[in-house]
Amino acid sequence: MSLATNVLQPITRQLILKAALVAAFAVTIDEALKALVRQTMATCTAHDAVGCDYLNAGGVAGILHVENAGSALGFVQGSWVWLAMAALGLVLIPLCGRSARRSSLTVALGAGLMAGGALGSLCDRLVYGSVTDFIALGNAIVVNPADVTLLAGMVLTTRAIWQARSQPQSQQSRFNKPRERTEHTSVGRR
Repeated sequence: MSLATNVLQPITRQLILKAALVAAFAVTIDEALKALVRQTMATCTAHDAVGCDYLNAGGVAGILHVENAGSALGFVQGSWVWLAMAALGLVLIPLCGRSARRSSLTVALGAGLMAGGALGSLCDRLVYGSVTDFIALGNAIVVNPADVTLLAGMVLTTRAIWQARSQPQSQQSRFNKPRERTEHTSVGRR
């Protein structure tokens, strides 16, 4: 292995570990909240949520239990294409982190949130055949924590990639340059 590979491996491992911890936390919260909603609220199948259990959270937000077998926002219900898309998204997340060109908390957080969101939805689709949505925003949008974390992760990672690409080449190379070894000598010892 080259010196550059040895220097970059710990950074990559740290990034992966941080992202994995964030993803695990995101999936745990997502699945716990979805389980609570599935156990305590009836599934709403009515058009415009007329007659469904609805908990007003103030303003335009509320809690409404909907099972979504389609894409985000409920498009194309019952298509297994979305399962393949979620799996493909999980495979592409490391490429997004790598595109940022450096290891940072923002990249780890963004990649972890994207992975956690994608895993939460993928688990639901594999186990239940649909995703449990319950965060109602206005009259038309119902999402879940996995959607929110996926979107937040995309925003953070995109920001990190833009920042890395906008830095002059001299600053980028500073982050990727291997550390120089210094010779340590003992003074006064023979």
